[in-house]
Amino acid sequence: MQRFFEDPSVAAAYLKYRTGYSPAVADRVMRYLAEEKAGPYDFALDVGCGSGQFTRLLAANFTAVTGLDVSPAQIQAARSVQNPKNITFRVGQAEILPVDDASVDLITSATASHYYDWPVFEKEVDRVLKPKGCLAVLVYDLVYLDHPDAKVKKQLTDCIETYMDYANDQELKASTPEAYKHHLNDYDSIRSSLYSDQIRDDMEVREEISVHKFVECYKTFGCNVRFLERNPETSRFKDFENSIMGILRSEEPERTMITMVTPIMMRLARKP
Repeated sequence: MQRFFEDPSVAAAYLKYRTGYSPAVADRVMRYLAEEKAGPYDFALDVGCGSGQFTRLLAANFTAVTGLDVSPAQIQAARSVQNPKNITFRVGQAEILPVDDASVDLITSATASHYYDWPVFEKEVDRVLKPKGCLAVLVYDLVYLDHPDAKVKKQLTDCIETYMDYANDQELKASTPEAYKHHLNDYDSIRSSLYSDQIRDDMEVREEISVHKFVECYKTFGCNVRFLERNPETSRFKDFENSIMGILRSEEPERTMITMVTPIMMRLARKP
C-alpha cells in the first residue's frame, strides 16, 4: 500500500479541510444494503477512514462502527474530535482486516481503495462480510465550482482543470501516485470479481465553501501532498487561489463563498 498521509500536519489538514461526502451519500449506500438485508444492523467497517468523515455518517445506522486506517496520524486526528459513542477508530491494514469471519454487515471505503492491494483486500472483504452484507467503494476525482453565470462557471472549470491536471501537467504528474490510474478509468479496475450482484451509481454533492477552504481541500489530495513535500517553496496553490479570485473579481478568499460540486462515483456489491 502506498502511504501519503503519515505526517501529523497532513492529517490535521485532512480533518479540517477534506470534504466531499454527505448524509445523502451514506443514505444511498444504506438503501442498497436494505434491498436484501433488513435491519437492525450490528456492525459497519469503514476501511481507509482517514480522519473519519465518512465513518461518522454511518453511526446512526449501526450498533457499532469501526474506522480503520493504516496511518496512526489519521487515526489520532479522527479521535481528536467529538464522535458518536458507537464509533471506534483503530490503526490497521485493508489487506488484514482485524475482525472476525462473517461479522460485518457493511464495509465502506471512501476515496481510499485505489491504494490497496485489491485482490488481497477483496478476499478479506469476502471473509468478514455476513451473507447479504455489502461492500461500498466510493471515490471522487476533481471537484468543481458552480456559478450562476455560465461564462464564469466555464472559466472556473478551466482554471481547476489547468492547475489540477495530474495526468498531463508534468510537474504535478511527477508527484502523482501510480494508484491514481484507477481514477482515470472510473474505478473500472476496482470492482468485485467475487460478487455478481453489483452496480455503479453516481451522484453529486453540493456544498457552500470558501475559496480558501476549496484550495486547502485540494492540497490534501495524495498527488498534492507529495508535490508539496517535494516543492515546499511552491507558489502553485497560492497562484491557483489568486486565479479563482481573479475570475470571481473578489479579494478575500476566506470570506468569498461559492458552491463546490463533488461528483461521487460508487461501486456497490453484495455478498450472496
